[in-house]
Amino acid sequence: MTFQDDSSPTAGAVIVYFIRHGESTANLHPEIISGRDPEALLTEKGTQQARETGKFLRREGIAPIHFYTSPLKRAQQTSKLITEAGACTTVPCSVDNRLAEISQGVAEQMRRSDIYTDAVRLSIAQRKKEFKFQDGESMMDGAHRIEEWVNSIKKTIPAPENGEVTYVIAISHAMVIRSYVSYLQDLTVQQTYESEFYNCAITSVDITRTPTLLRFNDYAHLDTLLH
Repeated sequence: MTFQDDSSPTAGAVIVYFIRHGESTANLHPEIISGRDPEALLTEKGTQQARETGKFLRREGIAPIHFYTSPLKRAQQTSKLITEAGACTTVPCSVDNRLAEISQGVAEQMRRSDIYTDAVRLSIAQRKKEFKFQDGESMMDGAHRIEEWVNSIKKTIPAPENGEVTYVIAISHAMVIRSYVSYLQDLTVQQTYESEFYNCAITSVDITRTPTLLRFNDYAHLDTLLH
């Protein structure tokens, strides 16, 4: 995967920081398909990860004009902790359903070993990014949902003054962020999932014109809070 460095953004750019929520109770059970688990909450480590992310944004001088968050509890907890640690508590924060995790439909809360039968694996191989469980969403559904969100916020962002860079922060989830990046970069399913995606990792996209990936799954600010 190729992407640019966003340490020196173009004057007048509008950049979205997609941040995955901190470690949640659902992450402690990878054998279960959690999807949109409404009851998953941050663990102690997840709380620390969110706070460290807020401190990092503050150190880097990232002053967002707006926070957006998935409606799921783990994302809203992460957003609150980041704003507190980043001294951004006066910045508007909106809940947006389009930032929710991809729905796994009938597969949610089921064991992966029970769901991923040979027939399901064959269907995934055939349908690729269009595969979805009954009543669920595909990777492309998720990517288009984020694309729609990006297009909508571009219309609401005021024109930057004096070439200043505008930052927007979106607290979301692993699979839907991966799916949007995969869509932007035209990746295969295998390429999309070839590496671990970390809690509170930062993925930044310049949305000024055609969305351009700047960084992906950046977790350097988390130091020892990964494992």
